[in-house]
Amino acid sequence: MAETGRLTLPAARPLGLRLRPVTALRIAIIVAIVVVWEAVSASGLLYRDVVPSLVAIGKALYLTLRDASFYFHLAITAYELGIAMVIGGLSGLAVGILLGGSKFLSRAFESFLYYLGPCPKIIFFPIMIMWFGVGRAQKSPWARSPASSRWLSTWRAACARSTRS
Repeated sequence: MAETGRLTLPAARPLGLRLRPVTALRIAIIVAIVVVWEAVSASGLLYRDVVPSLVAIGKALYLTLRDASFYFHLAITAYELGIAMVIGGLSGLAVGILLGGSKFLSRAFESFLYYLGPCPKIIFFPIMIMWFGVGRAQKSPWARSPASSRWLSTWRAACARSTRS
């Protein structure tokens, strides 16, 4: 049997840079992916903008992060996402409490919730595009749907447990 304090990793050698086999394999996989990426990029087999070189990616990333308008747009997106999460959370909380507190409503919507709950939310993306479009109006309902579904299922389950006890 193991004793407390005896299950420790061996001390690393100060000058020896020995890697564990798993770490070495991970590094080899990353290096292989980078080499294959650069080879495909340099070969011209694919369109240059589909598989750009890592230098071009780094340059584009640097130029994007250097541009002040990027941070303005990032702040607007974070603000819109925050508002959508608050709206979705509060609406899901309200509906969850309503369904958890009413046996009639709970039984009426239970089958729909059980079938929609495990369904991946990305499935609803094309439907939301048809309903709301692709502009600013579409962002809020799309971001709101995961928040409201989590709150809805959590509070409905909590209220249902409390009424059973």
